[in-house]
Amino acid sequence: MSNLLRLEDCLEDSPQTRALIGVYERDCDLLLNYSKGLNAACKRVARAQNELTMATQELAQKLRDFQHTKFSLTSEDDLVSTTIQQLLPNVDEISSYNTVLHTQLVDNMDYHSTEFVEKDLAEYLRLKSSFITSDKQHEDAAAKLAKISKKKPSEKGWQEATDALYASRKGFHNTSMVYCNFLNNLQEKKKWGILRPVVSFLQSEIGYFQMGSEICKKDMEETLTKLNENLTKLEEQARENRDLDVERMDRLDAGSTRSYIPDPPSSMDFPDLAVDRSRTQISGYLFYRSRGGLLSQWHRSYFFTQGGNLMQQSKREVAGQLFLDLDACTVDRIDTDDRRNAFQVISSDNRRVVVLQGESKHQYEEWMATIGNISAGLYLHDDPQSAVEAKKQDTAVAETTTALNTEESKPLHQTETPDRKSSSRGSSFETKHESLRPSMFERIKLAASSLINSDESSPQEHALAPPSEGSGDGSLVSQEMKIEIKEPILFDLPSPSVTTNPTPVKTTPPSDETPDPIEPSSVAQQQNNSDAQQQNNGVADNITEESAFKAMFVVRFLGCKRVDADCDLDNSISETLWKVMSARAYYKMFRMNELHLVVSDQALSLVDPNTQLSRETFPISSVLCSKTQADNTRLLGFVVQHAQLEQLMCYTFESNADGDDVCCALNTARVMQQSKLEHEENYKQKELEDELQTQSRMMRSLDGDEDTTLVAEDAKEEGSEFYQDF
Repeated sequence: MSNLLRLEDCLEDSPQTRALIGVYERDCDLLLNYSKGLNAACKRVARAQNELTMATQELAQKLRDFQHTKFSLTSEDDLVSTTIQQLLPNVDEISSYNTVLHTQLVDNMDYHSTEFVEKDLAEYLRLKSSFITSDKQHEDAAAKLAKISKKKPSEKGWQEATDALYASRKGFHNTSMVYCNFLNNLQEKKKWGILRPVVSFLQSEIGYFQMGSEICKKDMEETLTKLNENLTKLEEQARENRDLDVERMDRLDAGSTRSYIPDPPSSMDFPDLAVDRSRTQISGYLFYRSRGGLLSQWHRSYFFTQGGNLMQQSKREVAGQLFLDLDACTVDRIDTDDRRNAFQVISSDNRRVVVLQGESKHQYEEWMATIGNISAGLYLHDDPQSAVEAKKQDTAVAETTTALNTEESKPLHQTETPDRKSSSRGSSFETKHESLRPSMFERIKLAASSLINSDESSPQEHALAPPSEGSGDGSLVSQEMKIEIKEPILFDLPSPSVTTNPTPVKTTPPSDETPDPIEPSSVAQQQNNSDAQQQNNGVADNITEESAFKAMFVVRFLGCKRVDADCDLDNSISETLWKVMSARAYYKMFRMNELHLVVSDQALSLVDPNTQLSRETFPISSVLCSKTQADNTRLLGFVVQHAQLEQLMCYTFESNADGDDVCCALNTARVMQQSKLEHEENYKQKELEDELQTQSRMMRSLDGDEDTTLVAEDAKEEGSEFYQDF
């Protein structure tokens, strides 16, 4: 057959290969059902001599049914079909007046039929079950290796996951090759598995009965003998092909060792694979990220490029479907969800962003290079490789020309445009705060936790309530939950361009009144707002320049709400996180603003990364408590004493880093602020004591001078009286 299963495709395991395997499996299932019926007919002939006539008639009917059975891989002029058409009249003639000797039928016809069903077809069922099991183990091992942390890799965990993937992939490859080879051979075995019982039956009939002169013709006997010899040759040829297939499987297994391990650990001495950056077509399995209700999920699927499109196809689908248009797209590296080899593809209209993950660094580099070539339209050229080389030369020339033009035009343009100033300011802000990232947290965690006030109660862990299973259309919260949220939730912070006072201010006057443009109170209010805005704008610079402790984190604001002053603060943070996330899910509010959370021993500021303006600023002494969510440490919140609202507010965030590091930074800043206040208080107390001691010494010295004067006056008076008496 020209459409045999290729053993070289077993390792890739593409959906096309799976679809072809499915066709073979359906054909084998039909063959299994038919062979069981044929075997049952043969056993009936051998079992009941008295029922020989009825059994031969049923056998003849089964042979007729073969012509109506539509095997997927059998043509109308197949050897089995043509041979059955030639032999069927003889079977009908024998079944009309002959009986079969039970012993001969058992030794010939029943033996071959039973061997085909119980040996070959039973082996098919066993290999099919083993193929499904090894495929599931391979998928689990691949997913486990993909979950290995990029930031905190564990050599032992990496080695274990790699060993598991190596064993599962090698086992799946070998099982797949054996299974596909067996399916190919079964198509050949089907010929003698079905025909040999029929030929044996006819030979037994001719050898035992001598009364059927028409059947015992010499030409018929020669035909059956020749047919039997041909079937024997086919069986021997199939055995030789099977031996050759086993040797080929061994060679493929030996040459595929490097493919079993996507990214070998450093302890394994494997050479790096060369990256082909001139490709305009690529295919393979990738992990892609999908957004769930609140958290992202990763799925493994088969992707391939077709022209300028990225196609996706699952194992059970016959054809792929459009996943993303790659024309004029943008492909970039990305660091997300602690995943290795991740990259994102942005469509030309910036409306869709797809995040993908390669299984290995080699696959990751080739996919990015290929998508970049497709985005540049190189797939439209007759010679894509020459187009890629030309593109590289053009890029090098353009970079050189741009560098020369920039160097020549630099003295002529001393002033920068506002856009360039803002961009340079943004880069300087990120550069300036890059040094503030908490690299010292591992050293101060123990000190910070031990310096916290001993009277603070240990936080009680509260996990978010699980989502309702009966909620429809993606809703995670019921109407009862909606009613329980009594306090309003703020999902966005005030813009830096408005006043820092969070209380609502009515800015539009009534229709029958006109505002006084020179009202003193309005002028004073505007001046106060301007001063407050200038003060907030300079918070980041003041913290960077004056604070002894500094740290900066990238966070996304979830929401804030008021909490009661007499409640447990730890429980309030967990409850606020649950209510905010549930409210966002209920109202389908999944867009969050990214902020820079700047922590120092003086204040806590939420800075807009685009404008570098402070959205909110709190003294570090007003931060009463901070805590992460138990099941997801990237979710955190803190409670502050709001000075303007004179109430407690709980702010919740999702952090790019570990939320425990953010809480550790807040606790460290609080401890340092508390130590600073205690130091200042002790210094003032010491100054007061020194001043009191100085005043005491001065008072004692004054008292001593008065006593000396009184003694001198008494002595003078006594001397005067003595002189008068004398």
